[in-house]
Parts: sequence; structure tokens; C-alpha cells
Amino acid sequence: MKFNFFPAILKKSLILLAAVPMVASFAKGAGGPFPDRPITIVVPYDAGGSTDLVARLVGQEMSKELGQPVIVENKPGATGRIGAEYVLRQPADGYTLIMMTVTTAMNAAFGSPSPMDMAKRFTGASSLTVTPLLLVVNPALPAQSVADLVALGKKGKEMNFGSSGNLGMLHLTGERFKAMTGLATLHHVPYKSSAPSLNDLIGGQIGIMFESMPSAYRMVQGGKLRALAVTSKERVAGAPKIPTLAEQGIPLEVESWTGLMAPAGTPDAVLARIESAANTALAQPVIKERLTQMDLYLKPMKRGEISGYLAKEVQGWERTAKEAGNR
Repeated sequence: MKFNFFPAILKKSLILLAAVPMVASFAKGAGGPFPDRPITIVVPYDAGGSTDLVARLVGQEMSKELGQPVIVENKPGATGRIGAEYVLRQPADGYTLIMMTVTTAMNAAFGSPSPMDMAKRFTGASSLTVTPLLLVVNPALPAQSVADLVALGKKGKEMNFGSSGNLGMLHLTGERFKAMTGLATLHHVPYKSSAPSLNDLIGGQIGIMFESMPSAYRMVQGGKLRALAVTSKERVAGAPKIPTLAEQGIPLEVESWTGLMAPAGTPDAVLARIESAANTALAQPVIKERLTQMDLYLKPMKRGEISGYLAKEVQGWERTAKEAGNR
């Protein structure tokens, strides 16, 4: 009995040939040539703020490691929601990232018309920095300490505090402060971003503000603002004369976190490449020195832990919003 092996061999050959594009595609998706074109980091706030400065500083060093330009785009508005929604409309391929902050995630969770769970819609790529907030006032306000500020309020002085947007971290830190001090005469004035609120604080249109240290401390050093307290657990090395809120009887600690995130579904190999490049950038002495000068501190965290950290932060701030009657 004779067997004709040719049809069987031909069939197997055709199957193997058909599988070649699939294997090649998998190899590419598994982290071969990524990145083969520029990467964009979307900063959902105006240029010049601390979030923007970190993105540009780290992005420049990441480009050296990745071999491709890392472009920073500012898309401000709605306390970060506009930029976040833009990134979510892009392919989940690692080429469009967001400079995520807790404030961005808070606004998305509390915002209207439809809440967004950033911890689920995005996945972590790299944890970058944390920084405390400064409680700053216009120099014309007769307050040299938190006790002075509280005394003014108790005497009936109406005071406005600004923030970069309703239900953001800066706003809700002010609400926590208001609740802890009993300052019923303290009223919130929301702005589109930090830059115009700082300008109005300097101009005297508002009197008080909680702001990230990198943005506010430059104004303090220039004599345009007066710092009453820092929200860190201990005094900041770069500004040792500024007392903590806890030292002044207010047990309030707040840190402002930034990190790189990508749309959920981004390949793990791509995320690993981004994380590695970011870690290499953060390890550079010049970057460490610059961040220290800006009173920014590294927040070591594996990319798989970022979503959990973000969700926990949002839950805590949501409780504050409800207690303040904003939810």
C-alpha cells in the first residue's frame, strides 16, 4: 500500500507559513521595537506648574533611554478631566501617557456628568514624586501663624481661599483645614488651574491658599507670599523655617503625588519599558538634585501598586467631600 505524503506536508507547510505573521506580530507586541516613534506625556494642567515641570524634567531624560523624543503636551481644564479623557481616546499602546495626580483622579471620581474611576480606566507605568502643600497667604493679611489666621476668623473676618478647581486636592485640603479649625468665615473660590489662583492671591483678590510646594515656595522666597505652614509630617529640608501644621496644633498631613499612567489594556511589556526608562531617569544625579531643589521627593512604588494607591487616596478625599457637603 502506497502513501502520498505530499498533501500532508503541503498542508503543514501552509499552516506554518500562516502562523509566521502571528508570531512576528506577537514578538512586536511583546516588546521588540517599542518605542519606534515619539511618546507623548499629557499634562492635564497649564504649563509652568509643578506637575508640568516634573513631566518635562523626567521626560527629557527618558527620551535618552528610550531613543525616541518624549513630548509634553498641556491639556488643562476641569481639574485634569479634559486631559484624562483625551488620553483615554488614544490607543492603549504606550505612545500616549498621562501625568496622573491624585487631584486628577479625585475630580474624575467626583465630577459630572459621569464619574470616572481612574484607577480602573488607567494602569500604572511609573510612580514619580510626592511633595507637601504650603499654606500661603497674601502678605497684607495680618497673620504670621496658623493661630493668627484662626484668630482673625474667630473675630468675624471673612476670608476667601483659592484652589485649582472644585473638589480637587487643594480645595478639599482647605475644607479639611476649615473643619479642623472651625473657621466658618473661610470660603472657597475655585479657579481653572493654580496659575490664575496664585496670581489673584498675590494681587489680593483672595487671601489664602493651599498650593504644592514647588509652585508656591518660589513666591514665598520672592516675598510675594507668606508661608504659614507645610502639610508634611516633618519640616522640609529646603525650607526648615516653615513649621508643619501638626506643630501648630492641626493634625493634617497631605502629600501631592504624580506618576505616569497609560490607558488600561496597554501591553505589560510596554509598561515595563516605560517604567524602566522612568526609573533610570529618576536615578540620574542631575534629576535628583533638581527635584530636591523643587522640594519634590521620590515615591518608590511598583507599577502594579499604583492603581491601588490611587483608589485609596480617592476614597479618603471622597469622605472629606461628603463631610464638607460637596457630595
